[in-house]
Amino acid sequence: MITTVGPPGIDSVNYADMFLSDFALGGEIVRVRSVEGTGADQVLTVERALNGITKPHPAGTALAAWVQRRLEGPFETD
Repeated sequence: MITTVGPPGIDSVNYADMFLSDFALGGEIVRVRSVEGTGADQVLTVERALNGITKPHPAGTALAAWVQRRLEGPFETD
């Protein structure tokens, strides 16, 4: 991963309690297991295809935090 805007991502050595994290990567949901490096250029180790989709990702593919929302009831309806 190369950070081109903003500060670099955190690394899993100094911030181990903040991992595991899920991300959307070109339509595929991946879970980051570790991050090496503290500069703008970092290496991510990921578990792939959490959503059943596996595909190639060219350099420059955007990586975005994935938040799965869970709603719990009971819900009232009109």
